[in-house]
Amino acid sequence: MDAGDRRALIGALFPLLALGGLLWCQKSARELQAEKAQVDSELAALQAEIAELNRLDAETKAIEGDTAALVGVFDKIKPWSAILQDVTNRVPATVRLQSVKQDEETGALILAGNAESYEDVNDFILTLGGSQFFKKGEIALQDATLADDPTKVEVKSSGNANAPQVEVEPAKVVSYTINTPFSEWTYQGEAGESTLTNLSSLGADGLVTRIEELKTQGVID
Repeated sequence: MDAGDRRALIGALFPLLALGGLLWCQKSARELQAEKAQVDSELAALQAEIAELNRLDAETKAIEGDTAALVGVFDKIKPWSAILQDVTNRVPATVRLQSVKQDEETGALILAGNAESYEDVNDFILTLGGSQFFKKGEIALQDATLADDPTKVEVKSSGNANAPQVEVEPAKVVSYTINTPFSEWTYQGEAGESTLTNLSSLGADGLVTRIEELKTQGVID
């Protein structure tokens, strides 16, 4: 083959090579496009799954937050029947408890009544300090004054006009007011077991049963 034929052959091969290269590039482009479409589809699916996981995570956190809030509120619920029974059990024999109310501003329990002496009032404060419901170091005598015993004494006449007139001098008592701040307690964990034992001893079995049920359901630890 002479030089002219070789040049003609080479000249004919170039277009074929270019066409082959073009076809190969187009095939590769289609394959890459198909792969890209597949990857885009998988990515879209993953993004959808991620979005769903994020939604579930948000819902879980919201539920956990609501549960924690519920437990927090539940811990603040005061078992009034048990508290009043506890106070009643701690009143000394020489002390009379006449009223129990809650201070609207501080939330403390205000106890009022009278006692035979100041020492008896102090004894009452000391016994209140042994309660799980109150802050021992913050129970304070708000007011104490010496006053006539409000208990009425009646002397009935026998009907004899000559019967001597008897005057009864009212005894003196100490009229007191005690400020009793509440302590913090919980129905959860080991501390909660102590609370439940205390409530049970004070006859609050209904509340104890409800708390135990919440523990069984996992609402309270």
